[in-house]
Amino acid sequence: MKRILILYIILLFNASSFANTLEDVNISADTLSKYLFSTLSSAWEFNPFDNPQFADTSFNTENRQHIKTRLDSEDEIPRGWNGIGWFRRWVNVDSSLIGKVIGISLWQAGALEVYLNGDKLFEIGKVGSNADDYEAGFERGPNTIVFNKPGRNLIAVRYANFDLEYFHNATYPAGFIFSFGEHGKLVESSLRFVRERSVYQLFFVSVPLAIAFVHLFLFLFDRRTKDNIYYVVFLLSFTFFIYVNLQRSFVEDVYYAALFLKLNAFGLLATITTGSLSIYSIIRGVPRWFIWFGVAGITLSVLAFLFTGPVVWYSSYAYIMIISIPTGHTLWKKRKSGLGGEWIIRTGFIFMSVMGFTNMLQSFDIVPPIFGIVGLYTYGVLGFIISMSASLARDFFVVNKNLETQLNTVKELSEKTLEQELQAKEFETTQRILEADNDRKTKELDEARKLQLSMLPQCLNDIPGLDICFDMKTATEVGGDYYDYFISDDGTLNIAVGDATGHGTKAGLMVAIIKSLFNALGAKMMIPDFFARCTAILKKMNLGNLFMSLTIVRIKNKYLIASTAGMPPMLIYKHDKNVVEEYTLKGMPLGAFEGFEYDEVELELDSGDIILLLSDGLPELFNEKKQMFGEERIKELLIRNNDKSPDQIVNLLYEEAEKWRGEKSQDDDMTFVVIKILD
Repeated sequence: MKRILILYIILLFNASSFANTLEDVNISADTLSKYLFSTLSSAWEFNPFDNPQFADTSFNTENRQHIKTRLDSEDEIPRGWNGIGWFRRWVNVDSSLIGKVIGISLWQAGALEVYLNGDKLFEIGKVGSNADDYEAGFERGPNTIVFNKPGRNLIAVRYANFDLEYFHNATYPAGFIFSFGEHGKLVESSLRFVRERSVYQLFFVSVPLAIAFVHLFLFLFDRRTKDNIYYVVFLLSFTFFIYVNLQRSFVEDVYYAALFLKLNAFGLLATITTGSLSIYSIIRGVPRWFIWFGVAGITLSVLAFLFTGPVVWYSSYAYIMIISIPTGHTLWKKRKSGLGGEWIIRTGFIFMSVMGFTNMLQSFDIVPPIFGIVGLYTYGVLGFIISMSASLARDFFVVNKNLETQLNTVKELSEKTLEQELQAKEFETTQRILEADNDRKTKELDEARKLQLSMLPQCLNDIPGLDICFDMKTATEVGGDYYDYFISDDGTLNIAVGDATGHGTKAGLMVAIIKSLFNALGAKMMIPDFFARCTAILKKMNLGNLFMSLTIVRIKNKYLIASTAGMPPMLIYKHDKNVVEEYTLKGMPLGAFEGFEYDEVELELDSGDIILLLSDGLPELFNEKKQMFGEERIKELLIRNNDKSPDQIVNLLYEEAEKWRGEKSQDDDMTFVVIKILD
């Protein structure tokens, strides 16, 4: 019915077209930054049984139904649907998105649970196995998802809706729509959507109501001007139609949204009927036989509310055509009153027709949105409303010279509206400039981050007797942590782990300086002497309150020498004792005080021992309850996982950090160097 009545609908919602394909959906940082939404294809694998195994990545889904998740009224009900079922879709995730928070935009008419690779992420509403345990849910803001592995990931949705018939009778989608996007942009889009719809509703409801009040008073002051009261009824019908269309954007109950959609037919038919009534009244007078149009319009409105189907749709379409043809013909006749001014209403009618035709072309993607505006027919109807108001105002001016006050009111209202539009456009331009500048800065920081990461080594397993893994997770684009290594001519392995003051570009500068000094002097001096030399050089550079904490470890033939300048304790898991020993060497950060004497520790290592060097990012990580992670949890993790490889231990440390901080953001860089002594 929406497509058949597209020439007369006031508010246009363009429906996206999806291909019925099961090819994997690819998402990456690039696609999410270019497009606000990355919507999953409407073709999903469907299981009509409430089987949790459907969320398992290894579950066999051959010969399953492939259906659209919207469950539109024009689509057939899925085979075996009894109110609940499972949907699933594979997505290819780019490695650039791993560990990052991604927004999920969800629209649904029922209740659902979302799973990622078999793990439940969140629930909207209450998904029950029957109607008694079921409760539809609603969330306006976006949810979030974090992918922990690149490549293929399985999105599974357990969806329930025991009221398909209710929504289909309202020609309302009974399923759900699933989209990815940048979380910040999704939040911004949600807020902008509500704001724009609020302004749209305020404008297209308040302006017709204001005009209606003016003409109502004109009628009350002179009861002989029935043109005004007919026009007021038309404006109220139009206002009701606009209200029920836009109010669906604000309700928090999909059942009310479906109800408002069912009321659309009443609002549309009432608007067209009362509009024709008003035109007849102004041009030629209302004929007696017009009452049959009113009866037919009311009857069709009730039928469209109670029933759906082609008979009601075609009947409504035929009614609109039948009433529009003689009404349009009447516009080109001379006015019976002899007051003239027919050109005013004709101009508004032509404008409305042009806007309606353009709107139809836009709905079929033949013509793009003009200045980003969709629903042009609404503006066309508003232009026609204004032309009718101007015609009635002119009539009153001819009959009574006192109408000048009312005309000034209309003029002031138009000027205020134009001023608001100009302010809105100016604000939009400013926002675009700020967004462009922010994108530029973000790109520059990302390039700096890539440069920093390229300077850091990767995990090693080609050094005889050692298995080593390095890793760092920065709190901002450019981190302040540092790790490095090189092998001396005599085979000694030199490893450095550091933490510059703060993070960001200044910290990145300090990292670059220390890396250069470590590569140039790190193997030529005793570790305390190297620390003293670095402090002297940094002092001469006048870097202010910019310091560098640093730990240097030298390993050769299972013998270790280490010294620390302001870093957390070095943790060593002793395989023969099954304990973690903590070595705390007090020392001031590099660049702080000259002449400070640094201590050294010398140890013998055995096969199976594990050395953990780290910055303070994990020990001092706070959770949502403001509790610190601490070093004891790290020791327990080393003991429990002493049989794991260094890269596995690093991954476990990151996982524990994510669980610990929960929704709280990462405030500091986290760096780990894990060294395992092999046979």
